[in-house]
Amino acid sequence: MVRKIPKSPENITIIEQLTASLTSTGANDQEADAAYSKRDFVAKYKIVRKEAKETYYWLSVVKDLELIEKMVVEKYLAECEEIRNVVSKIIENCER
Repeated sequence: MVRKIPKSPENITIIEQLTASLTSTGANDQEADAAYSKRDFVAKYKIVRKEAKETYYWLSVVKDLELIEKMVVEKYLAECEEIRNVVSKIIENCER
């Protein structure tokens, strides 16, 4: 989806920020899987949640600026929200 955003000078920051938050979400999820303690696991998942929230923000910017078809972006916004909800529940369960 990021590749579909027009590569104009004003969109470069959006593309870079969205790419960074997307890749950080996945990388930190993988790090959580290799956590050496419950505390480390929760800390990594808190980063995943933070990055998912940032991804949601940048996707909203893409949608609001109509850089990509709204229907396409809305699908990713819904998926991002679902990931945030799942990660939040995992964190909540671990902190009990």
